[in-house]
Amino acid sequence: ARAIGVPAGALERLRVGWERDRGAWTFPMRDGQRRVVGIQRRFPNNNKLTMRGHRPGWFIPSTLPHDRELVLTEGASDLAAAIGIGLHGIGRYSCTFGERDRRELEQLRRHYAPERVIVVSDANPEEQRGARMVVEALRLTVRHVALVLPPPGIKDLRQWTHAGATAGDIRKGAEW
Repeated sequence: ARAIGVPAGALERLRVGWERDRGAWTFPMRDGQRRVVGIQRRFPNNNKLTMRGHRPGWFIPSTLPHDRELVLTEGASDLAAAIGIGLHGIGRYSCTFGERDRRELEQLRRHYAPERVIVVSDANPEEQRGARMVVEALRLTVRHVALVLPPPGIKDLRQWTHAGATAGDIRKGAEW
């Protein structure tokens, strides 16, 4: 938690483990039915790799209430940062968004049934393209969907929370 600057409780809710022989943190990834389909390794140098034979999926905390609002982040560490400031959400594996991602997101949306979804993108234009695809997919079935970008000079949600962002700041950035 200290290494990436997020609360330990958030990592516990994401069921993060430690792979001693490889020296990597492990993050379970789930499909649209919330079954584990892969493990992402995060090494101390911040490199991330999916374990061989596993596939990318969604980062979903062990406790995620059926709330009116759901925050969707890119990556496990941004999700941990969101949890740390009191938001409820899930994380995407990467900025890409294909047909399988679309189907699984719809399954997750039906399960959690949020009235509002806030998609928080990283600052990178490629990542913003992927986030906009997610927003467009969600607008077909969710009444209120917003894209929130970090302020200028801030890379992602985790860095934004390090700079002092609160859940209120994230919600304020959402234009319904």
